[in-house]
Amino acid sequence: MKKQIAAIFLLFVVTALFFSPKSLCQTQLDVPSSHQRIISLSPSITEILYALGAGDQVVGVTRFCNFPPEAKDKPKVGGLLDTSFEFIYRLKPDLVLLQKGEMGQKMKLEQMGVKTVETKTKSIESILESIKLIGDLLSKTSEAKAIINRIEKRVSFIETQTQGLKPPRVLITFSRHFGKRTIEQVYIAGQDTFFADLLRVSGGKNAYEGTEFVTSPLVSAEGILRMNPDIIIEIMSSLDDLGLTQEDVLKDWESLNHLDAYKNEKIFIITDSFIGIPGPRIDQSLDAFVRILHSEVDWEGLDD
Repeated sequence: MKKQIAAIFLLFVVTALFFSPKSLCQTQLDVPSSHQRIISLSPSITEILYALGAGDQVVGVTRFCNFPPEAKDKPKVGGLLDTSFEFIYRLKPDLVLLQKGEMGQKMKLEQMGVKTVETKTKSIESILESIKLIGDLLSKTSEAKAIINRIEKRVSFIETQTQGLKPPRVLITFSRHFGKRTIEQVYIAGQDTFFADLLRVSGGKNAYEGTEFVTSPLVSAEGILRMNPDIIIEIMSSLDDLGLTQEDVLKDWESLNHLDAYKNEKIFIITDSFIGIPGPRIDQSLDAFVRILHSEVDWEGLDD
């Protein structure tokens, strides 16, 4: 009888230890100390991973992930609209990183039993938060802190230099028909993009003041004339692919020669690949913007 009681007591103790609140918490969280098979579903996330020194842990990226050059050699899992979930499953990831708001991707991956973590990159603050989040996930906290400190230092310097300056009204374009000697419909940066935050930090403001939550409004030539921006910045990463020169692109604006930006020769084309990626190279994007928005300032300090 005593042996039976002792056995029951031992079983109770083991069970209590195994199902203790601490054990349950660890089981539910199931957070590994390091991830060795990561898939990135965004160019900005891919850049963060490599900037943290975690490139060797990446086993898959989108076909739009072209930086750093090593990312081009990683297996491609498609894009936002044609994600190959079957291929993702075959790559056996222990973590998939994706942009917040892509519910279709997230739901499908979770149905497959794949762990996902979302990031946000619609502002400079959220970009820094994403760098910290990924750094913490991969035990790269010090690397993440170094990147964040570098960007925050640049932001502080630029905000100090532009304090008190008149903010120009800036129109940022993404896509249109080029080389047609006319401006028809143009996709521009709305309020709900990191470009609006870039403008704010760079001492400017978005010439588009429409619906806050429209990311990329489509506007007509008449709409641009009504906005009459002080500066126009065209984001173009595929100028060479189109077989056009910057002069060809600028000639299109002759059809809107009443614009202040045209009359004052304030239409600029940026072809650098980093300019459209809200990731760890955001300081380079800020550099490019402030040199355009406030050419009256001596920006020699940016090179320090």
